[in-house]
Amino acid sequence: MRLIIYLYTITLLAVSTQTQSKPLNTINNTTEQLGSLSDVAFVGGHILNPSLDIPISNATILVSNGKVVNIQPSTEQIPKHIKIVDISNKWVIPGLIDGHIHLAQSGSAFTRPDTIDATAIFPYEQDQKILLDNTEHILKRYLALGITSVFDLGGPSEYVKHYKKSINTKHLPDVYVAGTLLSPMSVPALNVNGATFTQVTSADAALEQVKQLIALDTHIIKVVWSQETGLSTEQLYNLYLPAIKLAHQHNKIVAVHVEDLANAKMAIKAGGDILVHGVISDKIDDEFIQLAKLNNVTYMPTLSAYNHYFQLFKNTLEFTPFQHQHGDKATIDSFKRLMLQSDKTGQMFQLLLQYS
Repeated sequence: MRLIIYLYTITLLAVSTQTQSKPLNTINNTTEQLGSLSDVAFVGGHILNPSLDIPISNATILVSNGKVVNIQPSTEQIPKHIKIVDISNKWVIPGLIDGHIHLAQSGSAFTRPDTIDATAIFPYEQDQKILLDNTEHILKRYLALGITSVFDLGGPSEYVKHYKKSINTKHLPDVYVAGTLLSPMSVPALNVNGATFTQVTSADAALEQVKQLIALDTHIIKVVWSQETGLSTEQLYNLYLPAIKLAHQHNKIVAVHVEDLANAKMAIKAGGDILVHGVISDKIDDEFIQLAKLNNVTYMPTLSAYNHYFQLFKNTLEFTPFQHQHGDKATIDSFKRLMLQSDKTGQMFQLLLQYS
């Protein structure tokens, strides 16, 4: 990670748990190496350490070559020849991580035509063009909220090079990408510039897809573990196991979209590192908890997305003042536009509006 400074937020690589009576966090054994043009002392800020009950006020943060080398009280001497930046009345926090985003989804009412067919109101091709044209702007919005790392868990593999080119720009969050999702079904409504879901019908096909993602140097392999096509839990296990093993051989993280308890357990046994969305249809049990702990699995629940869908179908969706202040106006306005022209949407959405 990098040290990123943005207005009211300074993101640190480390924050001390020691008291203010002595240097608060020494990463290097000495600070005598400081003195180059890339060395900076940030003085006067308030440091928020989540492991402490109170913030550390009026501290000095010494940075060398983009890394924090010392956090010390303001009374400690600053080495000579260091650039000093006054951050009085500003807050310093550890960089936030958004562990599940889709840069290929705008969040607007028109970004998932497989769920809400509103292409007669706003073409999906246009939605994707706006996203690709504004990738840097979108990532800067994350940074403005203190988010310095994002995990893009699925989108067309054709976008991977574009994202990597964008993150080479200075002062953007770190982006970790998955590319296309391995899936037992295809979702043709999302196939504009490439496949968001790539259908794999055999273990060999899944292996071949992982090889392609490895060649793209993606950070993550994303698997859709779904029985929608009629595959049993055991058949899904056999479909994905060789591909997951190959991904691990190449040090790739494997994220699994799975929603029920039996398949979640089997996904863990197959080697899934992250369960995205969490178990939705069942209550987790002790066996699941032990499996997750034993295999060091990250459990990533979905907190709000499904509720927002239900609110949309009931025409009760509202945005908070915070969302209006920090969200994209066109994205927020898209839902009003959708409801005003709902007669132009697909039959399924109109049925959901009528009977939800």
